[in-house]
This record gives sequence, C-alpha cells and structure tokens, in this order.
Amino acid sequence: MRQFITRGLILITAAWQLVGCVQRANRGLAIPPGPPHALAQNAVQGTATLSTQQTSLLIGQYLLLQVQFRNTGAPHDFYNATFDPNIPAPAVLAIYDAKGRYLGNLLPAWQTAVPEPDAWVTLPTGAAVDGSISVPTDKFPENGQIQLRPGNYTVQLVYTQAYLAPRPAPEQLDGSALRQQLSVLDVMRSNPVTIQLRAVVPK
Repeated sequence: MRQFITRGLILITAAWQLVGCVQRANRGLAIPPGPPHALAQNAVQGTATLSTQQTSLLIGQYLLLQVQFRNTGAPHDFYNATFDPNIPAPAVLAIYDAKGRYLGNLLPAWQTAVPEPDAWVTLPTGAAVDGSISVPTDKFPENGQIQLRPGNYTVQLVYTQAYLAPRPAPEQLDGSALRQQLSVLDVMRSNPVTIQLRAVVPK
C-alpha cells in the first residue's frame, strides 16, 4: 500500500512540474537561472553555444547573437535550429539582471506564420548548424511596457520540447501540436552570455 501511495505522489509531483513549465512559458512567469546543460533524450543528444561580439551596447540598439547547435547523438530532425524570425522560436531567450532575477523573454512567444516542413533540418551525428538572433534592447516583445535600464545583464537560451518535434506531414501543418510542445521548457540550455547596456547620452 505504501508503495502505491509513493508512486502516486511521484506522478502528481511530475504532473505539477509540467504544469509549472506550461505556466512559465505561457504566462511569462519566472524561469529560474541555471547552468548550461546538454540535450539528452535517449539517442537524441547535442549542445547549444551562444555568443556575441556586442558585450557593451546602447539601450535601443539591436543585440546580435550567434547560435550553434552540434548534434552529438543519432541523426535527427531539429525544428528551427537557425532561429528564423518569421516562425516560432524553439527556445526562450531568457534575460536576467545582475542579481540573477528573471526579467522576461526577448523573443516573441508565437508568430502568426505556421512553420513549413523545411523549417526542420536533419543533422547527422557530429554535424553542426549555425543561426543568429537579433533582438531590441529597449523593450520585451511579450510586454512592451517593460523597459531595460543601464546595467549588466545575462542572456541564455532555454530550449523547449518543440526543438525535437517531428517534421509534420503537409496535411498536419496547423501548428497546434507545435504550440503544445513550445510550452515544455528546459530540454537544453546554452551557455549564459553577459552584456552591458549603456544609457543614451543626449547630444
């Protein structure tokens, strides 16, 4: 009897953890900072690297980030690995202040365009794919009322389950299945990148 109760509590806890991920993604609640970790779902494995040459920029300038994913596991299809801005991103670009507090997602949560089958890239073992992200530094897409102030910040990619979503058939391109998987966070994290935002000095 005790074993059944324990197993039930474990299942309830796991369910609440999944609900928490959905709420954080859909309602913009806090995503705790965390160390980078590789993708590891059975034979599907890999690492994400985030970098930028803009370590210091003025508020309002666009931050350009480079992303590289390397497949260290079995050959697999990966969704929007290049971060095409015209379709939903496969990750949250989390930004944290100097105290490690989560401020929001710098990427739009969902665009109106429905991904086509060519939004998936097939990577053999050992192959890598590069992408880029360009985001403004004066407001958040999910809440334009939030303004960033001068200071030091950290950005990090927190990937969703959508990155591993199977390539759909043409008759399945309604976006509903992908939406659900965009809500499941933290299948992989890139390294954090620190940037400094400076105030614009009036002339």
